[in-house]
Amino acid sequence: YTPLRRAAIDLIGRGFTVWEPYIDMSKVLLGLLEISCDSSRLLPSFTYKLPLTPQADACRTARHALRLIATARPAAFITTMAREVARYNTLQQNSQALSVPLTQSVLHRAKKEILQCVEMLIEKMQADMSTLLVEVTDITLHCLDMADLKNRPLNEVCPSICKFNQVSHCSSTRRISGKSFKLNMTCLKVIN
Repeated sequence: YTPLRRAAIDLIGRGFTVWEPYIDMSKVLLGLLEISCDSSRLLPSFTYKLPLTPQADACRTARHALRLIATARPAAFITTMAREVARYNTLQQNSQALSVPLTQSVLHRAKKEILQCVEMLIEKMQADMSTLLVEVTDITLHCLDMADLKNRPLNEVCPSICKFNQVSHCSSTRRISGKSFKLNMTCLKVIN
């Protein structure tokens, strides 16, 4: 949690369009999520005032860098996160055979942070996100608590995803469906 590391995190976020061709976006996003996933413990809110501990300052800087990257390259952010969520889901299906504790993985611990970034992108760039609706839905479903979704309608659990008129949720069958204009196909998710 040195000042040099926090400066590097800040530079990656602010200059992401310059660094993007030279870095692995997946590793950068997972690294920033790793730093910021303890934000609820270190920072009560995003506008938390000074003085900050070095850990809280690194967390706040990583959160800010994530948001800068997401707004600079929204399509790359969403596709990268969707790829990581798909990888996580595959590991989760095979976790019993492999005896891997996935609750300690970054994607599990940083669900709140990922959802906040996706919600921010939906608020700011809804037209861009509608072309990536399948990926946005996959990421959102990964971040939501399935028990909440079984008991409450989707518009209460995640109002931002309901801004797309292509998304619908049936509480009796526990299915979420959406139509992507880009792919011109319907995706259907069954919530266990």
